[in-house]
Amino acid sequence: MATPIFNPAVLSYNYQKNSGLVPSQQFTIFLGDNPNLDFQLNTLQLTGPNWLTFIFDKFTYDGNNKVEYAFFNIAINPQFADNLAVGYHQDNVNFSIKFTDTALPLGTFTYSKTTTANVQVSEYQQLEVNPTQFNFNEVVGNPNPAAVYFTIQTQNNWSITPNQNWLSFSATNGYGNDTIALFVDISGLAKGYYTASFLVDDGNTTKTGNVAINMAANGQEEEFLLATPNALQFSIEYLEAATTQKNIVIQTSQPVSISTTESWLNLQQTNFAAGTHILNVNLQNTSNLAIGSYPATIKLDNGIKEEYINVLLIVSKEEVSGLYNGAFYFSESRPKLVLTTPNQNKEAVLDYTVQATRGIKKYQQKVPFYNNNLNRVIGQETNLLLQAESLPNVIITSFVAMLNPLQMALEISDKYINGLELNHRINYGNLRFITGLNPLQALKEDFIEMHILRYITVNGSGNQGQGEAPIGPIAPASLPHEYRLTHLPLKVYAPKDGLLAFSFYSDNTPAQCDLTFVDLEDNVSVSFIPNPIRADLITCFINLNDYDLEPGEQLQIACSLIECTVVIKESKLPTTQIIFENQWQLPEIFNCTGEVEVDFQEDSETTTISVDGKEYTKILESKTPQKFRINTGNIYTEEEVAQLTRILESKKIWIKIGDYKYEVVRNFSSLKKHATRRNEREFILTFETALV
Repeated sequence: MATPIFNPAVLSYNYQKNSGLVPSQQFTIFLGDNPNLDFQLNTLQLTGPNWLTFIFDKFTYDGNNKVEYAFFNIAINPQFADNLAVGYHQDNVNFSIKFTDTALPLGTFTYSKTTTANVQVSEYQQLEVNPTQFNFNEVVGNPNPAAVYFTIQTQNNWSITPNQNWLSFSATNGYGNDTIALFVDISGLAKGYYTASFLVDDGNTTKTGNVAINMAANGQEEEFLLATPNALQFSIEYLEAATTQKNIVIQTSQPVSISTTESWLNLQQTNFAAGTHILNVNLQNTSNLAIGSYPATIKLDNGIKEEYINVLLIVSKEEVSGLYNGAFYFSESRPKLVLTTPNQNKEAVLDYTVQATRGIKKYQQKVPFYNNNLNRVIGQETNLLLQAESLPNVIITSFVAMLNPLQMALEISDKYINGLELNHRINYGNLRFITGLNPLQALKEDFIEMHILRYITVNGSGNQGQGEAPIGPIAPASLPHEYRLTHLPLKVYAPKDGLLAFSFYSDNTPAQCDLTFVDLEDNVSVSFIPNPIRADLITCFINLNDYDLEPGEQLQIACSLIECTVVIKESKLPTTQIIFENQWQLPEIFNCTGEVEVDFQEDSETTTISVDGKEYTKILESKTPQKFRINTGNIYTEEEVAQLTRILESKKIWIKIGDYKYEVVRNFSSLKKHATRRNEREFILTFETALV
């Protein structure tokens, strides 16, 4: 293989920061085949500074089907180039190739070569037009007024487009900085008030100018009073001195007086003669103002007309609230990050690092402040990125971690819109999320609060919250918590071969799950399930078949804040279980004691082929979909019916018949949760096999 040749030998770029223009050039590497050396290309790599992006294009081959040229597109990477200082920068571009000699037994070789890349960085001049507001007071029949002028500053070609034919310019296109004359033609205008606008466009940015003409009739001027703009907004930092000043252009046909009732608003002048004037407005006496919004008005009165200018003062400071380091959240309760800033024209920059079932992901969001405030819902990606573990193939009495929460690190900064300098605000770590609503919201129809939430005291006992319980996060700064994450009723009727499942969140893992058995003679025996796993989210499976129970006997379960009395009911048929994920992606089990029907239906995709003049049918794909029809058997309590209705919220459902589980989709869309004058109820439920 000959020595690789680079074209161009040196990479050179001119780059204007934040211009939106990305210089790029093709880079060719000649790998010309040496006739005395036969080689096989293994790898080829091109690396360099982070302000360059390397994009492989293609290989071309010689007559012997050997790689002859490698083509790359090498472009400026604005993400990093925008952070370079103005001036000249130079760095190395490294090329390496690994090849195997196939003609001689010389083994595998690596060849490296270096070239230079340089970039001349300059600041990009944003399009500026000054001034952009023009006002004329004219009389019908008078000649056209003299031209007025504005400047254009840009590094690009520009164009001017007006939206009225009475508006014209000394030039409507050009290049670079220029001074432009603006003309208005009033010869066709009657008495009235006319407005127009014009757009200056340099290909990257646009600016808008505004023109207004007040036409009076027949040499006698119309009385007028105009103020531009008609609204002002100030933002200051709490306890900081106010330095901002804003201007109002006032046009009046009579002397005008100006006033305001607010002591924090300072008017540099309180009266003007007839004509066009600029009023300077600033702030004073703001040190005693609390954080909040303060409206005010400025009144203009020329004896004939009155105008009012609305003013809004926002007093704020840099504050962050709504989240807690290490807190636990439920995504559908929509936890919010709250930010404030004393500055206008700012945006927040949120950098996320998220670890969930689908791996680690990093991404960034930019969110503008509105009236110096920002409210951002956090954790909505949980539904996309988090998945529960697969159900155990064999369900035995045990503790299992079916779900690990999504973990998030969040770095928060802010900056001026279109600016580069970041102002770091705060870092959050170990924010944990699962799907669903906070249980205090999700379970309030079926359970009282003491069965949903418990605060764990220092000695390990539980105290129920009364009204002060958080609906948003579980905050580690408060007492440790336990939350119910199951719809399992406080009392259920189950067959002796039934399965039970319940889940809960706990900051302190309980020592065990206590099981108390009461037989028909009221004899009591105690057992327990030992050693719960160390996890935030714990699921407990109980296989009643393990305990040799008889109809009429009872089992009392106590684990964390979960309490349940299980009454063994008669069942002549083997039990079928419907297992479904609740809104927290944790398993619920409903035991069915009625009949089960399973229908197998052949569903094949075929095609017809012709061989020697005869047609044959060929099966391309054969499917054996199954349909299930399940009778739940008698259900004795409305609480058990309420648990079953939660299947309508589930995205994943399984049917367990004997030792086999089938993932299914339901063919029903409603269940009656309540029926009067009925002590026992049963449902016929239909499902079909899910496509997984």
